[in-house]
Amino acid sequence: MFRPCLIFFLIFVSNDLRSQSIPIGQWREHFPTRQAMAVAASGNEIFCATAQGLFSLSADEHAVTRYGKSTGLHDAGISAMAWHEGLQTLVLAYRNGNIDLVANGRVTNIPDVLQRPGNPDKAATVILISGDRALLPLPTGIIVADLRRREIADTWTPGHPVLSATIYGTEIFASTPQGIYRASISAPNLADPGSWKMLPPLPATAQQLVASDYLVARVQDTLFRFTGNAWQKWVFGRGAITFLQSSGNALFMGLPGMVVRISDEETTLANALLPSPSGAVPTAGGIWIADRQNGLIFYHDNTFTSLTPDAPAGPASGALLPQGARCGPLPGPSATAGSHPGLLSPSRFSGKANGYSRARLSPT
Repeated sequence: MFRPCLIFFLIFVSNDLRSQSIPIGQWREHFPTRQAMAVAASGNEIFCATAQGLFSLSADEHAVTRYGKSTGLHDAGISAMAWHEGLQTLVLAYRNGNIDLVANGRVTNIPDVLQRPGNPDKAATVILISGDRALLPLPTGIIVADLRRREIADTWTPGHPVLSATIYGTEIFASTPQGIYRASISAPNLADPGSWKMLPPLPATAQQLVASDYLVARVQDTLFRFTGNAWQKWVFGRGAITFLQSSGNALFMGLPGMVVRISDEETTLANALLPSPSGAVPTAGGIWIADRQNGLIFYHDNTFTSLTPDAPAGPASGALLPQGARCGPLPGPSATAGSHPGLLSPSRFSGKANGYSRARLSPT
């Protein structure tokens, strides 16, 4: 009985391996995709960062591509990302301070912030694009990455720990525990605190600055807008703000169960698929929304559609048991592969909507 079963198993495995496009000895990650943390758009491709990984979705056919260490990224745990349209580059900032630039199928790593001693808080929560530079606000200052030279070019500081920053018009604004500072984005030496001037005070420290039609500061769950010489209380009493993000002149605010597009008039997008929204970006076809529980959601013509790829619900633990052409986890901690936050398999899934394709990136 044992020998026939063994022969059948070997035949099944050999046939399955021949059907896979991933070479023998290489692996593919299957990270949870429902914990979406951020979303960015690049023409026909939508990028979605999750708690453990990154995937993209073609806006027209909804074909999914996964990215991870096995495809060339240098780290996991993305804290912020941004797309540079002119250079066709995706900028990824990781929680440990590492930075990846993804362009034309190649990945360039910038580990300078990661390798800096001290200051454990190296996670940028936003990436600003200014010319050919990416700006990453950190407590040590605003890290300036030159995207053409692919290196850290400078660190700007108003003289105090930076909590958040944004660009409005020709100026850059930085929020600190001591207040909000402004400077010309073209000033010759923004590493000199003397180049910065303080704005009128807010009632309390601003956790976040964003810019759309107005310069906006978030203090807890209240939004203030700057009128040129004073701060005006603007949006308040709505409940807990889950995110605040600008895209061009559009300003999006997340609340439990909804996303609000704010301007002089408001548009509310409410749906059960949005229990904890974390980001939103508009495109010509509609609005793409990231949610910490339901992944990537597409809104178009008053319809909400979940386009989150199938994946493990959370970090895998326990043993692995073949299930058809896949490997599934068994309960228990005994077979966890180190601290790997997903599943590894030599399988390849392809298709649209909930299908996968795999991108092989080349590190430089």
